[in-house]
Order: sequence, then C-alpha cells, then structure tokens
Amino acid sequence: MANILLIKNRKREYTDHFLAVSPPLGVLYLAAYARDKRPGKDVFTIVDERVYAKTSREWEAYLKDLRPDVIGFSSMSIEQDQVDYLLPVFKRALPQAKIVIGGPLASSSGAGLLDEANIDFVVKGEGEIPFTGLLEALDGNEDYPLDRIAGLAFRDDSGSIIDNPPSKNRADLDALPYPAYDLINLQDYVGRDRMTPVRTSQLYAPLFTSRGCPYHCIYCHDIFSGKFRAMSAMRVVDEIEHMINAYGVHEFEVYDDIFNLDKQRVKDISAEIKKRGLETCFTFPNGVRGDILDRETLEALKDMGTVHMAFAIETASPRIQKVLRKNINLKKIRENISIAADLKIFTWGFLMMGLPQESRRELWKTIWFAASSKLHGAYFFPVVPFEGTELAQKYEEAIESDGEKRLWDYFSPEGALGAVGPRELAIMHSLAFFLFFFNPWRVYLIYTSGVAPFRRLVSLALGLVRYIAVDKVFYTLKTKARKVFKFRITPRTA
Repeated sequence: MANILLIKNRKREYTDHFLAVSPPLGVLYLAAYARDKRPGKDVFTIVDERVYAKTSREWEAYLKDLRPDVIGFSSMSIEQDQVDYLLPVFKRALPQAKIVIGGPLASSSGAGLLDEANIDFVVKGEGEIPFTGLLEALDGNEDYPLDRIAGLAFRDDSGSIIDNPPSKNRADLDALPYPAYDLINLQDYVGRDRMTPVRTSQLYAPLFTSRGCPYHCIYCHDIFSGKFRAMSAMRVVDEIEHMINAYGVHEFEVYDDIFNLDKQRVKDISAEIKKRGLETCFTFPNGVRGDILDRETLEALKDMGTVHMAFAIETASPRIQKVLRKNINLKKIRENISIAADLKIFTWGFLMMGLPQESRRELWKTIWFAASSKLHGAYFFPVVPFEGTELAQKYEEAIESDGEKRLWDYFSPEGALGAVGPRELAIMHSLAFFLFFFNPWRVYLIYTSGVAPFRRLVSLALGLVRYIAVDKVFYTLKTKARKVFKFRITPRTA
C-alpha cells in the first residue's frame, strides 16, 4: 500500500496578507480519482502550505514521521521559488521517496524541470489519468510502462529525458468522483482571504464544472486545451447537493475558465437547483466571459444565488485587445456590468497594466474605463509573462534579468512590456487603486450592493489601506533591497 503526500504550495515570498487561500481542488481531484481507480491501494495525506506553513526543520520532522512513498507538488508558476526551496529538504529527509511536480508550473515548464536533480517525475496537463498511471507503474504494473504514460516526463535509467506528449484522451467530467474533501478540513478556509475578494464566515467549497476555453489569449496557460468540455447540468447539481448533505456547504466558489459559454447549461443548472429546493450561494471570482452574457443569463445566475462576479476586462483599448487576442466587446461588457450591478450582484473587474505595445494614453483609458463603470471593485494587475505562455515566448527577454528568471508577481511591477517604464508604471498602479476606490460614488455603490454591504465596505477599506499603505511599501522596499544586495527576503514560515 502506497503512502502518498500531496502538497499545495504557497509562494515563498508572500506574506499571509497576499495569499488567496481556497480549498486545493486540484489535489482533491487527484486523490479522489486515484482512490476510485485503485481502491484500497493508497493512503493519501494533503498538506496545504498556505494554511499550514512549515519551516525546513518542521518539514523534515513531519516527513520522517509520515514517511510517504510518493510526494506530489501542485504548484503555480509563481510558486516555483518555494518548490526550489523545499526539494533539497525533502530529498535529504527521504531520499527514497519519489517526487512528482504537477499543476500550472509543470504544464508551462515541462521536462525542463527535470534539470533539478531532486525531481523524479513531471505531470503535464490534466493530472488525474497520468498521475494514477504513474502510481500503477511504481507498483510494478506492466500495463503501465512509464514511457507510455501520456503527459509524463522523467529520466530513464541512462539519464536521458523521456518527455511524453499530453494525451488527447481526457477524463470524462461527468464520470469524475467528487473531490476528496474528507482529506482536508473545510473550516480551515473560513474567514481567510480567498479568490473571491471578500472573506466569508460560512463554510464554502470550490466548483470546477468545465475545462478548456476556445479563446486564445496570449497571456494564458494552456492546461486544458482549447476545447471546451463541461459537466452536464445534472452532474453539477448532484455535486452541489452532495456538498450540502455531506458537509453542510451552501456557498460555492466557481473556478471554471468560461462557465457561461453554454448559456442553456447555465439556465438548466439554475432551474435544477430551484427544482430541488436547494439553498445556495455562488461567487464567480473567475469563470465567466463578460461580453457574452445577457440579461436572461444574468437573471438565471442571480436566481441560483449568485452574489459576486468577476469581469476580466484587461484593457479598454480595442487595439491592445487584438494584440492580446482577447477581443472583448467593450461596449457589451460595460452593459453587462451595469445589469449585474442592478441585479445586486457584487461586480469585480480585472484589468492589466503594462501590456505589450500599450501607450500611456491607452493605460489611462483602461483606468478610466474601470473608474467610470458600475464595478464595485477592481484589481489592477501588472502584466506577468509567465513561462510557457505565448506572451512569454514573444517577449522572452522580459522574463529574464541578468540571465535569471525575473521574480514576477501580481502586486509589484518589476518590468513593463509597453511604452510606460517600470517606475512610472508602479506609480500609475497605485494611482489606479486610489482613483477607483477613493471615490464617493464607489462607496455608495458598494454600500447599496445588497450583499452584506457594511461588512464588504469595511473589509474593502481595511484591505486597501493595508495593501497601499503597508504591503505595497514593503514590497517596493524589498524589491529594491534585493536588487542592491542580491538576496531575497522571505518569511520564516515559508
């Protein structure tokens, strides 16, 4: 029987204030799928570092006590610094354990991660099928030779890298077992910052009801391919009802890339929830394309209990929209923001600053679009050209500094791909938040949003003060110190 430890990483340099902590759905699906296909063969443990951070000594003691046979990291690209930090610690503590890397980091960097001697396997793309195949192979099952497991990269006995392309045979979403929520404590995620910008005092769970997106924005990872695949409306509502009955969860955070591509499916989900008499609340911190919404779809979302929705606008420049291949209909998305706000859905905008070829005038246009809209809140993100994206391929020099990868993040501009330089971009970044939120009309919109308005207002106000007056200053000073003294400042518990 294999003892398997699955870890959801945190970014090493982030303080707790910067961590959006939601239940780690990726590893929950991995464990559930493997248990379904290999009943009784494995014992799983999940550690979410964003909740339970450990020092290197604490990790060594924990590993020697648990003694896992396989250690799997689920990591975002921005979390690679923590993976690099932990790998030698883990191999020193348990040299015989097999270390596997998955998640967006593995899909973007691929077999290149094997340059790190402490990594045994890289699982690219959707992980359920290849990870389960890997466990079978490690058990000695001859039906699962390593060189035939799609999406798996590893070194053979001679030291040569075997890099198997991802399979076109993907998991049937309706047949997926429910995520293994028995392996975590959902209470750990209550009252913390999460993907939805405002905290909740209630139990909540993530939902991932579709995979893939037919749009081809140049800044996105391609983990699930461009083909849209969705759970049926009945399967989605079955999972919702299961979570209500098994765990007492009534609030759900939807992580789809594009939940609303099939409008009829959205209406069917809403109607089935109403038919079964389920009490539900939904937030969409991701998951919808704002310009293909319409009033009927938004009303269906409201009827099923939607209280929050993010609109990914990115830029208010039609020219830059074409550069990004996002091609949002700006007039339509503004209309849908207004409809959602009128329906008492708390609206949140995502906007990017420092885009390729972006002029100063276009940057100001984006800030003004947000400030003059009916958005209740907004994030202004410096552009991050993550490795493995088309954006990074086109601007390869931007992701390196003195021959090393830049430590990009979403909060502090360290580079710029447009006409505005990093220093000016940093000033405009802070100014965008100030112009958007420190506006009496915005305060009124938030207060009259209809969803716990006072709590939201206080939460947002405190968060902004902390971000602009404390965290942003800390990050600016840390960045300058790192450049001058050539070292990294990290929290003790990383």
